[in-house]
Amino acid sequence: MEVLSVQLNILQVFMPMDYWLVGRREEAHVEVVATFGGVDAIAASHLASLVVSDGNDQGAAKGFSHRPVSEMELKALASAQVSALHPRYVFRADLRHGDGRISGIVAGFLSQQLLPGVYPPSRTREIALCLSAIAQTLSMHVELAAAEKLVLETQQDAQIDSLTKVLNRAGWNKKLRSVASAEEEVAIGFLDLDFLKLVNDSHGHLAGDDLLRRTAQTIKAELRNNDCIARLGGDEFAVMLQNVTTTDADELKQRLQLALSEAGIKASIGVALKSEAGSLQKALQLADSRMYEEKRTKQRPPANNSHVLNFGQV
Repeated sequence: MEVLSVQLNILQVFMPMDYWLVGRREEAHVEVVATFGGVDAIAASHLASLVVSDGNDQGAAKGFSHRPVSEMELKALASAQVSALHPRYVFRADLRHGDGRISGIVAGFLSQQLLPGVYPPSRTREIALCLSAIAQTLSMHVELAAAEKLVLETQQDAQIDSLTKVLNRAGWNKKLRSVASAEEEVAIGFLDLDFLKLVNDSHGHLAGDDLLRRTAQTIKAELRNNDCIARLGGDEFAVMLQNVTTTDADELKQRLQLALSEAGIKASIGVALKSEAGSLQKALQLADSRMYEEKRTKQRPPANNSHVLNFGQV
């Protein structure tokens, strides 16, 4: 963060170091969020590993403790082929929330021996003010990151079908927009359950919900990790495959038909390629048309509806 880097620059005036870093601390892990000085020459992760263990309070500055870097730690830096000057001393101050909990650390690193009269520094009041400002900025950074995560999770939840845990129509439309201008081949598939109403009427809506969940799981199991599946509403599902061939599209329909049949699920399927339709929008229309054409050609369900579905799995 730029603000934290500026604050470290001010701290450097009162307490000169070769390197500085600010990190968020969670138990034994330190996530570096800002640096100052020659840290680019030494990976921040290597420096962060030096501030996990507690140092001894030597009165280096108000709020700081310091310790020498051990021989084992120096060897670890050398094995990592760090080319910059190895830090010989680590200075660390804990940053705390208003409730006293540790939220992060400020750490400085010296590559030379401690010089009498220079350390401990005499400007302890100014140093304490710098640490207070950094703590407040880091706290705001943590709260902002948490808010951004919550917003992202909320947006993702708004695009997920609560019953089947696949994309809903909003998520599907967003996915379509993301590939609308891409030049790669795209296959679109629409799938519509044949007898969901019959299941609901004969066995109840809980059985129908279970059928929808099993359908989503069965379809998803036949797709690659980067493929897309959505429940568009009711008993209609959609799939999207990118970077595919005509053969891939044909095989997709065959795989879905076989997997659904083995799961005791009756459905009508239509698949179309963007290249054959001329555009993504026309591929959507063609796949939808093929799905309904397949549905129209099927016979009406037999009077003995126990043969329509494998209700033992519902």
